[in-house]
Amino acid sequence: MTDATTTRVLIVEDEVITREHLERLLTNAGYRTLAVGDAAAADRARRYFRPHVAVVDLQLPDADDFNLTRELGERDRCGVIIVSGSGDR
Repeated sequence: MTDATTTRVLIVEDEVITREHLERLLTNAGYRTLAVGDAAAADRARRYFRPHVAVVDLQLPDADDFNLTRELGERDRCGVIIVSGSGDR
């Protein structure tokens, strides 16, 4: 079993402020993080970073988000947390 200091979290979020905020929160909690801004970068990163968990935005501009989450879960055996925001309030 891994603990927070060895758990690798991949953050995939195109909004810079949200991405930086998530990365700061998780890093301060002791997790090893890697934050990227699009699905193409996530695809490259998952091969060498080998995340245990991925936090994935569902409104990425460059991908079918469900294919990305499926690949992370099935191919990489990575837990996936889906986040999504809306400009509507």
